Amino acid sequence: MLWLEKLLSKASAWILSIHHCGPVGVHFVSAPVFGRPDAALEHRVLFAVAGPKEAKEKLQTYFKWMGRGTLDVGDEPYQASVMKITGNFFIVSCVETIAEGMTLAEKNGISRDLIAQFVSNTFPGPIYPGYAERLAAGTFEVTPSSPGFPVSGGIKDLGLMQRLAQESSVPLPLADVIMSHEKEAERQGKGALDWGCIADILREKAGLEKR
Repeated sequence: MLWLEKLLSKASAWILSIHHCGPVGVHFVSAPVFGRPDAALEHRVLFAVAGPKEAKEKLQTYFKWMGRGTLDVGDEPYQASVMKITGNFFIVSCVETIAEGMTLAEKNGISRDLIAQFVSNTFPGPIYPGYAERLAAGTFEVTPSSPGFPVSGGIKDLGLMQRLAQESSVPLPLADVIMSHEKEAERQGKGALDWGCIADILREKAGLEKR
């Protein structure tokens, strides 16, 4: 059985299934995860699983032990990659929304901390409150004690989103906007910082003082 956690294009998944797995009787399951390394250590990741039903059933014990749940996306391995790319689009869209809203509020005299409180009370869960607190504090260094997702990885993932959208003939204008901000962060030497540092890019564009 081949179990893959990396993102794959439809073509790559097809090549693996037909030319590498099929001839030797190996089942191919794709199972990318949602969750940072600290979540993985605490068994809190969410798996997006796609592949033959029999193979997925055999892996359920491992998924249950390593994560908090699984999403059965379908029988074709590439579908798990589509789910992962789509999920990442939702996450980075949250980051962009918080960054824009926080900048608008700050420009008009409302503190970032107050916006973080609003977000935490209105959108409970790990994503919105977590990024609201990070953007309010302006702490974008990625360390073992403060894990995050670097701008360089964000640019790679946004490129996958744009490619999937183009191949599917689906407009994805928000991804284009976010990509421009992430690339500006990279040009400013912030490639190793958490991708939420686009908040500082927006603050600068709004004429606010640098932090």
